[in-house]
Amino acid sequence: MNKILVMISIILLLSGCSMDREKSTNVEFNDDAVYIVDLLRQCITLFGFSEDVRVVVDDFSEMAYDEDKEGIKKRILSVYMAFLGKTNFKDKDDPNNNTLHDQLLKELDEIELILSKK
Repeated sequence: MNKILVMISIILLLSGCSMDREKSTNVEFNDDAVYIVDLLRQCITLFGFSEDVRVVVDDFSEMAYDEDKEGIKKRILSVYMAFLGKTNFKDKDDPNNNTLHDQLLKELDEIELILSKK
């Protein structure tokens, strides 16, 4: 049942996706970055991840931006990679997951704060 709720939440988030590799303005970058931050926050909070999420994040990672935006993009992708690489998906109750997820959510909050100032 929990996995179904996770997937429904992720599908609802993905339905708002508008990734376009041609985007380059500040507003468009910020919209896309905030969207990815929200998506990752949802995945971390609900302890779920799907192929659709991977595709959306991969599309975002392949988009080219100026140096400042690339730095923010790298921070977002770092959270994504840490979530995938360090989460113990086999043991949801592993206490290290809570510590990691708290750190990742804090990093997403910091990124979102940076984006809100742009």
